[in-house]
Amino acid sequence: MTDRRRGAGIRLAGHGAIALLAALAFCQAGRPARAADAECALSAQGEAEIAAVVDARTVRLADGRVLRLAGLLGPDQGAASPPKTGEPREALAGLLRGGRVLVFPNGSQADRRGRIGAHLFVRRDGRLVWVQAALAEAGLARVMPLATGACIRPLLALEARARAAGKGLWADTANRVRPAEPPGPLYPLAGSVQIVEGTVATVAPTRARTYLNFGEDWREDFTVAIPAGARGAFEGSAADPARLTGRRIRVRGWIELRNGPMIVATRPEQIELLDGPDDEADRR
Repeated sequence: MTDRRRGAGIRLAGHGAIALLAALAFCQAGRPARAADAECALSAQGEAEIAAVVDARTVRLADGRVLRLAGLLGPDQGAASPPKTGEPREALAGLLRGGRVLVFPNGSQADRRGRIGAHLFVRRDGRLVWVQAALAEAGLARVMPLATGACIRPLLALEARARAAGKGLWADTANRVRPAEPPGPLYPLAGSVQIVEGTVATVAPTRARTYLNFGEDWREDFTVAIPAGARGAFEGSAADPARLTGRRIRVRGWIELRNGPMIVATRPEQIELLDGPDDEADRR
């Protein structure tokens, strides 16, 4: 794997096929690769010409395909305080100047509007630049595992770095990480995307869902709900509910009001551990 502090690592895998490995040099200041990096291996679909930048995370190709930047939410999506300028879209357009990208579909099906999730690379000064990583590092997007969790871990590290530096959207206190307790301040945030930190008090599995409770009264306190259909993705992972009682975690997603405030987690990458040997947060 290429070790570049400001780019992305690319590993050739046969004739014309390229496996994308998220560059830890880019995400972790040159630290050695870990087993988790195997989660970021995708096959290139080839180069394509950009016809238009639709919004902060959507591009239309000259062949008619519409691509969504996998693993990211634009600053205006689910934001409690949407941006007042077109800076994120302009930043994406700036990255894509020159008009050609290397496309790595994330393996998910097209959404109902026909948009395909993909990771994009552009060539800059003789190197390949991962578009998602550049936006996350600049604080111009939030990381969110949607259809798949591919390549999310390296992006989380970059987002954490941007958040600590107060870059981009993280300069607005409306986008700050929220404490799980007390739950009162989370109620007005229903319908927005938030990042919440706290200690899991109890884990309560039911037939329909597994609940991570952060307080004594689940009718009012903050809760994370894992649907039964998603349990298999969590089993054996660092975010396995069986291992989370008493652990301090960070979770991201849309705030709903079901009894108390709740985030529904369908991907283990929505949960980061903040303590202990399996700590996945802020590996900087």
